Amino acid sequence: MMNQLAKTTAENIRHYLRESHMTQTHLAWETGIPYPTLNRKLRDKGDFSLSEVYIIAKALKVSVTALVTQPVEVKPSKEAA
Repeated sequence: MMNQLAKTTAENIRHYLRESHMTQTHLAWETGIPYPTLNRKLRDKGDFSLSEVYIIAKALKVSVTALVTQPVEVKPSKEAA
C-alpha cells in the first residue's frame, strides 16, 4: 500500500508532465531515471527518493514543494457563476 506522500507526488508529477507536454520517455532521459523505474513509480508501484523528486522538479521547471504537497482546490466564486 502506498503512503499518501508517495501517491500525491506521483499524481503531481503526472499533472506537471501533462502541463509541460513532456513524455515519460523524455523525462526519463532528462533525469537519468530509467524509464521502467519512472513508469513503475508513476503508476503508484513505488516511492520516489528525495533526489529523484529534486531532479524531476528541475526537469519539469517546478519546485519540489509543488511535487510533494497536496494541490489546493480552487472553487469558483459565486460572482463568477
